Amino acid sequence: MIKNFLKIITYNLLVLLITILIIEIFFGGWFRKDNLGAYFREHRMKKIPYKINYDGNEHEFVYLRNYYGFIGEEIEPKDIHSVFIGGSTADERWKPRHFSIVEQINKKLAKDSIDIRITNAGIEGQSTVGYIANFKFWFPKLKEFNPKFFIFYTGINELLRQDYNTFDYSDGHAKLITNDKRDLLADTIKSKSIFYDSLRKTKHKYYTREKSIFMDLDASIKKYPFSEYSKKVLKGKNYNYLNFNNTMKEKNMENLVEKEKYFINFYLKNIDTLANYSKEYSAIPIFINQATAFGAHIEKHLILNYSLKKHCIDKKYYCIDLAGELDGKLEYWYDGVHTTPLGSKIIADEIYPLLKKMLQ
Repeated sequence: MIKNFLKIITYNLLVLLITILIIEIFFGGWFRKDNLGAYFREHRMKKIPYKINYDGNEHEFVYLRNYYGFIGEEIEPKDIHSVFIGGSTADERWKPRHFSIVEQINKKLAKDSIDIRITNAGIEGQSTVGYIANFKFWFPKLKEFNPKFFIFYTGINELLRQDYNTFDYSDGHAKLITNDKRDLLADTIKSKSIFYDSLRKTKHKYYTREKSIFMDLDASIKKYPFSEYSKKVLKGKNYNYLNFNNTMKEKNMENLVEKEKYFINFYLKNIDTLANYSKEYSAIPIFINQATAFGAHIEKHLILNYSLKKHCIDKKYYCIDLAGELDGKLEYWYDGVHTTPLGSKIIADEIYPLLKKMLQ
């Protein structure tokens, strides 16, 4: 009796296992070139509630990344017109999405009755190396993905890079395959299993974690002027923003560029790579430089923006000199790099007129 029972159990388990294997083989991503893979898994189907205190008001919202990895609601790759690429200053996960630079530009486009919408592909931590990784590991796997424009919001994260010779593609906290056999097995299953993918889809659609992540932007803004970094950069003086264009006129920029030639050559080579990748999609690249709360006080950033402007002229790239036009104020940033809702609005206002002409 027991033997018969065990046989039935074993038989049923075997049938179940074979059925699962058949479903996985035919419907999973085991043999599909367009499987998004382990590299990008951590940037898809995100649904994180946040609560922020800003300007005396409390805002509750949910940070969304859709099935294909873009910020916001679901959209098919074939319907994407323009893509905004950047690091955390483009991602802007710590504020309600309607306060972000991208969404404020989209609002202006809608107000002007321009039937164009920009899709946000920002990922925290990405520099130009991370942007290149997008073109290697993400975008080629999106069916019928043919945007008209790639907009690169670039500069700040380059300042964190020390190595100008290697490409490990770890920018943006990329989930790279490791040599560890257990990690490799887990990555393979999670990336290619139809059952795991379906489970994540269901969870993404119906589940949101109950506890919100709280950020007090008011407290950050009040603390910022007295931070050790700002004292070091601003030499202990009261806050003052140095405009990039004005500072460039006062300094011997060619000498400064020569001092940082390896850094600049690496950066501009990446810019050319991104332009070439964009052209493979028959898309137009647009490069927008960046500013921080310190403005041109950071000499390396001054050199970077100067070199990009000059390179855009030489290569005839579409570029927007945000940093050169911006007159920064303390309340535009809450930690020296990331913008407050007001700062994002000001940046969107600065970018929009020229970007509007380019997109049309």
